[in-house]
Amino acid sequence: MPIPRVLAALPILTATVVLGACGSDTAAPPAATTDQAAIEQRIDRERKDAAAEALRDRELQELRAEVKDLKAKDKKETSGKGSGAGAKTVTVQSGSSAPAPDGGDGGAAWPSTVSAWTVVLVSAETADGALSAANRARGAGLQGVGTLYSSDFPTLRAGWYVAYSGQFSSKDEAMTRAAQARSAGLGEAYQRYVSPVG
Repeated sequence: MPIPRVLAALPILTATVVLGACGSDTAAPPAATTDQAAIEQRIDRERKDAAAEALRDRELQELRAEVKDLKAKDKKETSGKGSGAGAKTVTVQSGSSAPAPDGGDGGAAWPSTVSAWTVVLVSAETADGALSAANRARGAGLQGVGTLYSSDFPTLRAGWYVAYSGQFSSKDEAMTRAAQARSAGLGEAYQRYVSPVG
């Protein structure tokens, strides 16, 4: 007795349905894996962005703290002028500098009892660096040139060998000398109050 066509086709139809179902199950995981990879990449980017922002914030806080310290130091230098027992402010005529004892190796040493405005020509890590700048300044015609070690003076940042020019009773006179020093090729020159008393 011949098998009806419908029954003969049944195993093929069943196999097609089963294979189709299996095929749709295997196609789903790659889409899920792609979504998960995209989410992980986004999380990784956000973590990196957050870390970079935290670093910028930390750097900004450090800069703000440094600016605050510099402002406090500058305020102390301008308001502390002439303060402290035993310190005296040098009074000199405009454009000239007070005499100072010889500091050896061609530089005037800053007197231990004098508080005055001066021009910092250079702050060097070594004494030789300061002496070299002092010699250049003298060669350029600047007067009252000398060297000092900043750690001996509380109004200066510690740890530097400083070449300076002049001792003045006012900031304006020191600013004038600083301009002269810069036009003579000492581009780093700036005015600063120097005192042996903090």
